[in-house]
Amino acid sequence: MMNERIKELRKKLDLTQAEFGEQIKLTPSAILKIEKGTNSVTERTLSAICRVFKVRRPWLETGEEPMLIQPNEDVAALAANVVMGDNETAKSFLKIIATLEVEELALLEKIARKLAKEFPAED
Repeated sequence: MMNERIKELRKKLDLTQAEFGEQIKLTPSAILKIEKGTNSVTERTLSAICRVFKVRRPWLETGEEPMLIQPNEDVAALAANVVMGDNETAKSFLKIIATLEVEELALLEKIARKLAKEFPAED
């Protein structure tokens, strides 16, 4: 079950519930409830775990090995998270990005980096 895999991941990373939760913006009690199966895992939490700890979503959901994303799988895993998720805006944005020319992508990256500095994410 996903709650058991989250606990397994946390232990593999040698993190306390507080340390694990801090990195994905959850309280230690929220992590405890997830690990016990009392609380279900939200899409936001699932995405955060995959992104922050470089975990493959299929492993979290079903146990399909391997657990961790290999360095060359990062981009594909991020795209898969968007495609499999419920965020229609992110899906539309991904489709648009896939059609851009190299110069357009470079400009978009420059704009995104500037926005990220001006409006840091608060997760």
